[in-house]
Order: sequence, then structure tokens, then C-alpha cells
Amino acid sequence: FLRFAAMGNALGLGSAPPLGNVAVERESFFGRMGNALCGVCFGLVLFLASVFVLGWNEFNYVRNQAVLLKVEKDVAEVGCQSLPANAGSPIWASCPVDRVASFKDMPAFSPLNQFTFGDSQEGAWFKTSSHIYQWVEEKQCESHTTTGGGKEKICTYDYSQQWVSSPVSSSSFYCYPTFKSGCRLGGDQIKNQGSIPSVLQMTITAEEGTVGMGSGTAGTSDYSLNSMMLGVFPGTPVTVTNVPLSFSSLPSKKVVEDGSGGVRFVSVSSQDSVGDVRTTFSQSRIIVGQDRVSIIAKQGLISGGHAMLQNW
Repeated sequence: FLRFAAMGNALGLGSAPPLGNVAVERESFFGRMGNALCGVCFGLVLFLASVFVLGWNEFNYVRNQAVLLKVEKDVAEVGCQSLPANAGSPIWASCPVDRVASFKDMPAFSPLNQFTFGDSQEGAWFKTSSHIYQWVEEKQCESHTTTGGGKEKICTYDYSQQWVSSPVSSSSFYCYPTFKSGCRLGGDQIKNQGSIPSVLQMTITAEEGTVGMGSGTAGTSDYSLNSMMLGVFPGTPVTVTNVPLSFSSLPSKKVVEDGSGGVRFVSVSSQDSVGDVRTTFSQSRIIVGQDRVSIIAKQGLISGGHAMLQNW
């Protein structure tokens, strides 16, 4: 269609209908040949890389076999009560969770205390996930060969507003900061603004030693999980039951409940505007005394009735 429209313009039969924000790029025959040679070189690099990856896979197989043999030889299967005799040794244990952390008093969680949540904020981790409403550029190109062996590429740039996971810089847009030939939207019309505060895009993990597993029997010592082990727990959504009128990290925005159980920070309540933020909350799903953790780790010394597990 673009070719026929261009031919019509050349013959004086009128202009093509608007097809978006259109840019035309032309490449000579020698430029095409140069790109072809670059493609050959790239193919040689890929071949050498595939040889390296094949060797790496063989190395990984041999290493994994050695790891399995070492685990079978050195790791001791133990019960759910930590014992002084196992300090410094690798162990395998499968026990129910008997302790979890509370997030409400943690400094990183303090700004979120402005909200009322439907669940207690306890577990191994708490996460805030946000999206921001922004202008987004979509580029579509079509190429064809011209007389003389060259190449002509016709690109169409379209702009729409979408929810995205991070702010989009308008400076990367073809039609920003000024209008260019073929632009229907451009300049300040597609200028993005706003940001996502770090408190609305973060994961808070329990402090070291506050999440543990064991028999749950009074007077016995258990095992404490270190912070690198807390990602083993699956997540579950946390519903917001009450929101403040405003939020300290986005003071210019109104706070409204979202239908998904999260919240939105908006300029206008009845519509989405560029710079608005939408946030959902989740935390680790743990039922104390029921959910079990199976782990291979090195047991540390027992202190205060808890033995810290270390990566092995």
C-alpha cells in the first residue's frame, strides 16, 4: 500500500491518506553489501559461541555429578531439633515453619502503615509491585528494494497510553521533542511525566534469623533460615481494605482503591492520566506449623535456642 501511495504522489495523483507518523530511510547498494558482510561475521561469531556453550554444558554435567556424590557422602539427615553435635556440618532437614517475621515495625515498611491491609503483615517477605501510566511508542517498518539495488525502509510511529512497569523517557521518541515530517502527534502532546517511588516497587525480606523451622516443641532448639533462603516461599495477594486521602511518597496524587485489591494514585479520579501509578501488594504464603521446608545447609552454632543455617 505504501508503494502504490508513493507512486501516486510521484505521478501527481494526490497524496496518500495519513498512516501514522511516517519516516522514510534509504540505503544504497553498497550499504546493503556492507550489512551482508557484517551478517557473515556475526554468523562466524555465533558458530564459535555454540562450540563454547557445548563444552560448558559438558562441564556442568560432570560438575553436577560430582556435587551429587559429595552430598551423598557428606550430608547427614537430621530431625527438627538442632543439636550442638551438628554445628559446622552439612545437614538435610525437612521441618514445619515455626517462626515468621512481622513487617509492621520494620523501617522500610513504615510508609505503608498509612494503609489498612486485610491480612497480617507477617511472613518471610512482603512485596509492592507498581505500574505507571505512560505514552508508549510503537514502531513498524516495511522495506523494499529500489531501482539500482538500494533499499528503502518506511517506518510508522504510533503513540498510545499504556500501563508499564517503569517510566518511559519521551526523549527516545521519534516525534519528540519537536514535530518531524509525517508526525501527527508529537512534542508536548506525547511528553511523559511521573515516577514510581521506591517504596511502591520493592521487596522487604525478613531480618536475619527471624524465620525458622523446627519441631515447635517448647524447650527445644530449632533452625533459623538466612535471608538468601526466604525466596523458597510462594506468594499470595494482600488486599487493601482502607486507603488514606493522600500518600506521603506521592503527595500530589489522590489515593483510591483499585478493583484488583490494590490502590491507584491518580490526578483525576474518573480517568487515567499520564503519571498515575497503580500498585498491588503481596507477601509470602506461610501457615506456621503446617508449611514445611526441606533444605540442605550447614548448621551453625546454637544461640538463644536457634541454630543459623548457612549456605553450603
